[in-house]
Amino acid sequence: MDIQMRLYWEAYSETFTTDDLIRVLHNPLRDYENEFVDGTIVDIGCGQTTFLFDYINTNRKLTGIDNDQHQLDLLKNRLNALPITAAKIELLSLTLLNDTLPSETYSVVFLANILHFFNLAQCQNIITQLT
Repeated sequence: MDIQMRLYWEAYSETFTTDDLIRVLHNPLRDYENEFVDGTIVDIGCGQTTFLFDYINTNRKLTGIDNDQHQLDLLKNRLNALPITAAKIELLSLTLLNDTLPSETYSVVFLANILHFFNLAQCQNIITQLT
């Protein structure tokens, strides 16, 4: 991550508390939660994910994946500040198409704000890996 983006995310983290993120969270899948299959909820390119926060108090395993360790560290700090006890959260530093995704059943895969970094053939490859 270049210095400009690092400064942006540091300012973002100072400005928006975790409670702010949870309160203003827009999750288009809330209406379909009763249709989720058993499995992990994964956010690929999670950054300062709001999606995983929405499921923090469920019994589901949650996985955040990002290729930027700084983002994962900021996210870990947010998670550590929450009063959660039984959450099953895994944060992984992986790069799509270079690293292998965990082989498990996914209930939901969030790919918010990430696929535009790839061309169509790469997107098809990502979807194939997830399938």
